[in-house]
Amino acid sequence: MKKVTAILLGTLIASSAAFAQDPVLSRNAVGYVKVTVEPSKLNLVRFDFEPMSGDANVITNIVGDLPVGSQVLLWNTASQEYTPIVKTRSGWPSTATNRVNRGESFFVFGASTIDPAGYDLYLMGEVPDSTTAPTSTVSLVSGLSMAGYPYPVSVLWTNTVIAQQSIQGDEVLMWDSGTQSYTPNARTRSGWSNPSMTIEPGQGFWFKNSSGTTINWNEEKPYNWP
Repeated sequence: MKKVTAILLGTLIASSAAFAQDPVLSRNAVGYVKVTVEPSKLNLVRFDFEPMSGDANVITNIVGDLPVGSQVLLWNTASQEYTPIVKTRSGWPSTATNRVNRGESFFVFGASTIDPAGYDLYLMGEVPDSTTAPTSTVSLVSGLSMAGYPYPVSVLWTNTVIAQQSIQGDEVLMWDSGTQSYTPNARTRSGWSNPSMTIEPGQGFWFKNSSGTTINWNEEKPYNWP
């Protein structure tokens, strides 16, 4: 990614009803990640949050305001191939109702008409908290998965549970939107080839699972509040 910014907006307080005798208040931490999408370039991103209302973790809600000509490329783990979704003048197609869960990632391709300085895409929602997500599970199939750390924080790769449980032959592939190429981080006999690699908020990656079976990556919430 050219630039990623993660911000905790603070506390959202909402009354349950205007005429309620004893209003019920809910306190939710709302945050966002800003990704700068450049023209005719791929960005590998993830959605870090819980929906603010209803089933909001769908493509049309997550990246709905991208300019016409932009694309989202979802990875089909069963067929090990992409499902491209293109925004036209009529908007997003019906396939844009695909849901993207925390811990999954996807490519965003910027339209050629985007200003050379880039288009700021804001990914917003409720920060996973002690009620909604004290732990998170990310499913990693045998072969390649487009994955992501399931919480909106920076994390040293070797501090994650999956990095510590990995076996020789596993690999992480980080995407560089500037060079439009991958940087591999391989699990060897002596450990990870790049132990200082850090995953940033909103940043997706590829995980190559060499175990021959699906792995459930279970990660605990890394912050105290919310």
